[in-house]
Amino acid sequence: MTPENFVNALKVQTSDAAVRGTVAQLRAPSGRKPDPKLVMLSEWFNELSSSDQEHVTEVIRQAAQLAVFGFFCVLDGVTVFEDGPNKGDLKLIYSNRSETLVLNNPQVEFLHDIYNSKCEDSV
Repeated sequence: MTPENFVNALKVQTSDAAVRGTVAQLRAPSGRKPDPKLVMLSEWFNELSSSDQEHVTEVIRQAAQLAVFGFFCVLDGVTVFEDGPNKGDLKLIYSNRSETLVLNNPQVEFLHDIYNSKCEDSV
């Protein structure tokens, strides 16, 4: 496992999945009795032109990516989430039988920078 493998896996399972899932729910809400708010949003979304639907999808993508980017900034220690003078450091450790690795090592590359580059590559 490398920081890049971790970021890629997390991107696929979080922001990419959130966009796909949200758009799928907008197109056709699932369940026997979907939330009335979701049904209303679905009706609105499905009445939009395909160009407008693409714009809404892009807004969803931007929001999902910003949320995950912010999370990586917290893991990297570049966004403060504690008050007071005694702030701690987060260490994200991956270990298996053959290795133990700090994935958010600031001496190597920030996770938020890796994530940002993966988001730019996918546009």
